[in-house]
Amino acid sequence: METSGPDDPVATGGQRFGSFTAVLRGYEIERSDVDHAPRMLRGLCHGFATLQSGGGFQWSADIDESSDWLIAFADEGLLYAPRLKQTRTSRVTGSGL
Repeated sequence: METSGPDDPVATGGQRFGSFTAVLRGYEIERSDVDHAPRMLRGLCHGFATLQSGGGFQWSADIDESSDWLIAFADEGLLYAPRLKQTRTSRVTGSGL
């Protein structure tokens, strides 16, 4: 994809992706899940930003508190991801927990 210049979001996409992967190094993400985790984070961040910029948050709750909640939710999910994968594998194989 061609960029229109240094301020084009596409031009800095690699830097942003690098930030996601740097954050993810602190979690026990299995090699097979390395692509899924940044996609999940990007989707959460992009969705939140798109809703916010489009006036999609009409409720009275503070947007900063919602952002903090989203970050905490993603953090807990990433911390739990290795156990979740074991749980799913156990269900498929019938080995239990």
